[in-house]
Amino acid sequence: MSRDIIDPAEFLALRSIVMSLVGAMADQNEKSTGISKETFMDGIAKLCRTGIEEAAISGPDPERFRSAAIEHVIHILGGITFDDTGAD
Repeated sequence: MSRDIIDPAEFLALRSIVMSLVGAMADQNEKSTGISKETFMDGIAKLCRTGIEEAAISGPDPERFRSAAIEHVIHILGGITFDDTGAD
């Protein structure tokens, strides 16, 4: 399999892993520091945005690529849900 082509199943698996890890980190952070999950997630989004904005991107339209990547970050992080019923 060529490494130039994104395998949709692999992408879905990685997206799921990232969402699970970030969600668990936000939950644990709230429990240990009292900082809300939303504030934690905002911080992650800002770090991602900074990384994307500072990345050296070549190609015909790097700004369009950056914009699309930031939208993906927002969509992925926005898809993380939390069980706030108190059940562990």
